[in-house]
Amino acid sequence: MKTLDKIRNDPRVEHLDLDDPYGPIVTLRQGWSFDPQCDNRVLGEDSASALLVSLKRAKPFAGPFNN
Repeated sequence: MKTLDKIRNDPRVEHLDLDDPYGPIVTLRQGWSFDPQCDNRVLGEDSASALLVSLKRAKPFAGPFNN
């Protein structure tokens, strides 16, 4: 399976943006965050491989949520 497919198929991922010239950007579904202290669901990396590694940092988040 390709790296981008692994990211897209991750149940925590809501959206994968590949249009940014600096690299791919992922948006997590509500209930997940890259920061346990705040609702931080967006992360960009230089490559899909780096983004897949960073996706491991996504943890459950109970709120409060940003809109």
